[in-house]
Amino acid sequence: MGTLVLHVPSDLFGRDFGLVRESRDAPVINGHVERQSRVSGDVHVVIYRDLAPGSYTVVDTGQRVNIVSGLVSELELLGHRSVPKKTA
Repeated sequence: MGTLVLHVPSDLFGRDFGLVRESRDAPVINGHVERQSRVSGDVHVVIYRDLAPGSYTVVDTGQRVNIVSGLVSELELLGHRSVPKKTA
């Protein structure tokens, strides 16, 4: 099993992003943007754990990533237009 760390802009904090394995009838794996504090400052990421090896696509972006068993893959979210959060 592998892990994906999806790096996103800070204004997307609290949003959800889907990840789908490139195979027939694969369910969408949802992840939530979280803030992590590091020595160099805060980063905003979605962490997808326990992914089966293979190719995946970030929903609504078309970005692809290959997951390798036993490794952590990292991907920078590209081309995502920030949209104001809905308020209750």
